Amino acid sequence: MRAIVILIVAAILGFFGYQYAANGKAPAEAFGTLTGAATDMAGDAADMAGDAVEGVADVAADAAEGATDMASDAVEGVADAAADVAEGATDMASDAVEGVADAA
Repeated sequence: MRAIVILIVAAILGFFGYQYAANGKAPAEAFGTLTGAATDMAGDAADMAGDAVEGVADVAADAAEGATDMASDAVEGVADAAADVAEGATDMASDAVEGVADAA
């Protein structure tokens, strides 16, 4: 456990030391660099989440439209089938009446 704490402290000191030596930034500026990067990442994540929500909404709308079209086509198919059955029943009844009339 103590070794992990030592490694973390060494990493933090190394980061601030690098920022001071290589980039000429004081510890406060280096810390500002860290928080600025985190703020930018949070903003990018929020933008990506918003885009994902829009994409899901578009997919849901397309799916609903497709389901509506399919239901409409099914209703038309059922109506056509019912009309065909009614026409067939009418023809059969007419033929039966003609058959009875011929037999009489």
